[in-house]
Amino acid sequence: WWVPAPSVTSTPSPAPAANVFLINGSKRPRLVCDLRACNASLPRASSRNPDLWKVLSIIRLTGPSIIVGADISSAFYAVRVSAESGTTHFVLHTALGTFWSTRSLFGTSIGPSSLSGTLGSGVEAVKDCPSISRSSSLVSVVSQHSERGGTDGQNLADFVCNLQYFVDDIVCSGFVCMIVLHLMAILLQVLACLAFNCQPKKCAILTTEDNRQEAEKACKQFGLLFPIVDAVGVLGVAFCYTAVDGATPVCLSMNCDARARMAKAMDFLNKDPVLAQRPSKVDIFSVGGMLSFDQGRVHGERRLISDLLKVIIARNFPTSSWNHPCDLTSMAPTEQQAFEAVVLWAREVCAASSSCSHISPLRAKGQAEITIIVETDASLYSGAT
Repeated sequence: WWVPAPSVTSTPSPAPAANVFLINGSKRPRLVCDLRACNASLPRASSRNPDLWKVLSIIRLTGPSIIVGADISSAFYAVRVSAESGTTHFVLHTALGTFWSTRSLFGTSIGPSSLSGTLGSGVEAVKDCPSISRSSSLVSVVSQHSERGGTDGQNLADFVCNLQYFVDDIVCSGFVCMIVLHLMAILLQVLACLAFNCQPKKCAILTTEDNRQEAEKACKQFGLLFPIVDAVGVLGVAFCYTAVDGATPVCLSMNCDARARMAKAMDFLNKDPVLAQRPSKVDIFSVGGMLSFDQGRVHGERRLISDLLKVIIARNFPTSSWNHPCDLTSMAPTEQQAFEAVVLWAREVCAASSSCSHISPLRAKGQAEITIIVETDASLYSGAT
């Protein structure tokens, strides 16, 4: 993507040129491209992506019968700088000459929000494009399903698709396979024209058994080479359809895939006696991070335990450096009791939640509504919701 820069140009790049130099490595020389000055000149931006738990909660709350996950290959390399950003191109001076590029190349980035304004805007444009919802092929699919199920206001939700993106991950869910997969086919074709290509090995379709034949037909019709799988990974969790205790109807199950994280946390928490340990702040905050990482916001106890561990250590060792061992026996007796109680609580919770399955109901076609029961333990947080 680097092309020779013209000898005379009327469009100078305001970005500082990157310095390229050779250093002697331990095994072989290494070529270094210093782009720090370039990155410092790029405009600052913050990510506009929704929280992970919001994306996952929408999937669970709608109870779809088909979920499609896709991952864009090397998405950041398809981002291009624009004149609006004040940078028209990047310049690279080498012994072989001067080169430039309009792409956001390796080492140049303004952060995840660069995808929000490029890949994200492409997804939003397809989602909001009226010509797609009115396309003859999509209208034909809707008409066929309407003839089978009736066209009253009660089942208009059957034709709704939930299309979302998070950085370079795309997920589309809904209730009619033909509609969901048609939308994905259109979206991926549009994104391919913008240089955003999906990775076939990271694209998959999850659907209920009664929809499998229709999904296979739709994939063949729209040229989608997506496998139909028993479980699909979406933003760090795994979704699958399962029958609870062998009963019907089938439910949607979300697995947080926390086994590896909980195993690492337990390696630290299981050390006895608790107060004889000398953890550093790095150790405590590392364990706290493992406990608090909760994509779907379904493990409130773990997040609370994480906060308690960090608060106790930070409050009792405010001046200690991050890597300095903390003498837990130097804390006040009440603080020692609190820390020990939290660790014992953490052991219990981690052991119980290392393998989790969060069940939610599916919305049947033609169903007007789903009844959702929300439960909260006010005593856990000393307040009511």
